[in-house]
Amino acid sequence: MLPPDLQGRIRINKHQHLLGLQISHLTHMDSGIYKRECWQNQTLASQHTHQLFVCNEEVEAEEIIVKKDGGVSELLCNSTFTGQEGTSVRWYHELYPHYKLRLFLDSSVSLDTLVKELKGVVKVRDNGALLLLNNSMLRNNHQFYCLVMKGKDCLSFQNMYLQDHEGRDIFASHGDSVKLNCPSDGTDQQWQTPLGNINGTSAKNNQMYISFGDRSEDFSLVIPAVSEELTGDYSCTSSSLEVPYYLVLCPKKESQEKGFSEGSSVLLHCDVGKDDFQTVQWHRRQPSGDDELITDSSDETIPIPEDLKGRLTLSEDDSTLTISNLRVKDEGVYWCIVSGAALFLGEDDDYNEDYDEEDGFSDDRCIFKQETIMSLTTKTKRIKDLNHGTFTPVMPKDETSPTTNVITYAVVAGVVVLLVVGVIVLREGCRARGGGRMECSWKTVLLLVCASLGVQYTAIRTLRDSLSGPCQGAYRCQSRHHRDSRWRALCEDSWMSVESPRKHILLFATTRSGSSFTGQLLNQHRGIFYVFEPLYHVQQAFTNSSSRLRRTLDRRALLGAYRDLLLNLYTCDLHFMENYIRPEPQDHVTNSFFRRSSSHALCSAPVCLEGGDAASSDPPDESWCPKKCGALNLTLASMSCLSRGHVAIKTVRVPEVGDLRTLTEDPRLDLKIIHLVRDPRAILASRMMAFSDQFRAWKIWNATGRQPRYVDLTQITSTCKDMAASAETGLQRPAWLAAGTLPAGAVRGPGVQPEG
Repeated sequence: MLPPDLQGRIRINKHQHLLGLQISHLTHMDSGIYKRECWQNQTLASQHTHQLFVCNEEVEAEEIIVKKDGGVSELLCNSTFTGQEGTSVRWYHELYPHYKLRLFLDSSVSLDTLVKELKGVVKVRDNGALLLLNNSMLRNNHQFYCLVMKGKDCLSFQNMYLQDHEGRDIFASHGDSVKLNCPSDGTDQQWQTPLGNINGTSAKNNQMYISFGDRSEDFSLVIPAVSEELTGDYSCTSSSLEVPYYLVLCPKKESQEKGFSEGSSVLLHCDVGKDDFQTVQWHRRQPSGDDELITDSSDETIPIPEDLKGRLTLSEDDSTLTISNLRVKDEGVYWCIVSGAALFLGEDDDYNEDYDEEDGFSDDRCIFKQETIMSLTTKTKRIKDLNHGTFTPVMPKDETSPTTNVITYAVVAGVVVLLVVGVIVLREGCRARGGGRMECSWKTVLLLVCASLGVQYTAIRTLRDSLSGPCQGAYRCQSRHHRDSRWRALCEDSWMSVESPRKHILLFATTRSGSSFTGQLLNQHRGIFYVFEPLYHVQQAFTNSSSRLRRTLDRRALLGAYRDLLLNLYTCDLHFMENYIRPEPQDHVTNSFFRRSSSHALCSAPVCLEGGDAASSDPPDESWCPKKCGALNLTLASMSCLSRGHVAIKTVRVPEVGDLRTLTEDPRLDLKIIHLVRDPRAILASRMMAFSDQFRAWKIWNATGRQPRYVDLTQITSTCKDMAASAETGLQRPAWLAAGTLPAGAVRGPGVQPEG
């Protein structure tokens, strides 16, 4: 039986993550202690006590400014009621990871902290209105609340918070060894990684393991050899701390070697371009094996290592680093990291989230990593591989290549033919005149010019055909033969079939809407060449997560790049992806094709040359295909595409169906669009589970019923806006969309029920 004063204002919420009461239209009479009891089989299973304060006013929340000088930060309770007669101040802080509030100071009781471990960490001023916190307390406590009380009445409350800090970016190249440092602190400690959770009892494996080191307080994670599948978010968590990292894959330039003698100076150079938006970091590897950041052009607050102070000089653009008065301990590996400009996207652009079903937050763009090995001697031209402890001789580069030979032959042949034609023409069409002059008719000159142009055209055409394969890549011919008979004539002798034109399918959706599952339905058809999220590579090339800000640069540029890539993939020109894949493929071969294992066509003959159809067995993880088939040959992938009747592509990176109009109107394509829709509430719930770090504020809101002030509502509202815009476009039935889209309701995402 509900108390009379709560009638009509209370609701029982039985959600699994929010089991309790919701009280609306709060009054001061609602303040007090509430107890929740859970009974099972007439036995009390658990109970929880909550204290509710209903205050007169809420003071605007403030961000805590961390002061690095002195290591002490200030928290000031800004209520107008502080200092009034009969008032006191209570301070609470939020405990991670359970987000429970703990009272640690009550000025009506004492001006000393009520929590033993905080003595000496918190200093109280102005009768409790001002706190001086040691920055060590801010490491694990990001939310604080001050309440101004008068007796049992709450006059005001205020929230103070630390801006959510992002994990430190760790830049590494293929095969590098990486150590992510973390102290052993608290209980239930574990590492959250892209491959799942690892704790102290997990078995050691070849991909990553926890190194306890020589110290019992060490809980560091070691990755012996970095690969693309290991990039992403890492977090060391326990009952008392969270240490986040973000592992970024960098193309690696050829290492350099610098020799020095004690007392001398050395200049380290980084091949920085002239882009104003590039940032440069300098790192070094210490004798202990730990990596140390020396300087970052985007963050002037980073202190220079103590042993380099007074000996380090940087150029204006940070492209060169000079160390003077060198010492023996300066030996080791130094490297620069050059990152590109961030793509500033509008807040309404859902694709800016860069969420994919499996890859989470991954929008870094590292342009390159360049190492310099410093040693006391330069007699041996060998580079020490610190990751494996071996020495590898530096081999001279082969300065010639097949491309160079083709160019040379074409130019030499063109010159020889031109000379022969010139001699013949001159002998036949020119006559000697007095004074040793030679006079030629205008017909002779015109003939010579035409011959020259013809020879140049032939040389260029020969070069192009040599580089692109028969018929400039047979995929171009097949896509055009049915619309232009000239292409049929060029390709009549080709190996490929030129029968009916293929159908093109685009699975158009948003993140966590069931698009991966639906895409796999298409992938099971042997006549379909299916590609999973190829636009990922475009987004990676355009974006940089060092800042992870959302500001508008040029939305049209990104969408234009998306459409160009889709067009070339639908015409089976997979070589076009080389413009975006990083590191850049060599000889049309790459190890960095995103989620290759999700496509049967890319893991079967003729692409997979090992063991026939590798896709026939159930893959244990995302790395099974590269392990079975080796690196991806884009030329063979184009051939496989041509051998199949249809091309299907799945993407969650195009915001609205209207952005696809150019493709639907392209006469070279017969495009069918499947718009996959799911209830946005189900999308949000799924994102909260899949991307817990990025949606932590939402999880707090869901678990406590209290909306954090720093929650980013655009993480779901932008999705809703894009859905509404696409639905409105579809309901208008424009001519460009009518023939290219499946009927409404042809495919329904999980969580969406049919109407009527």
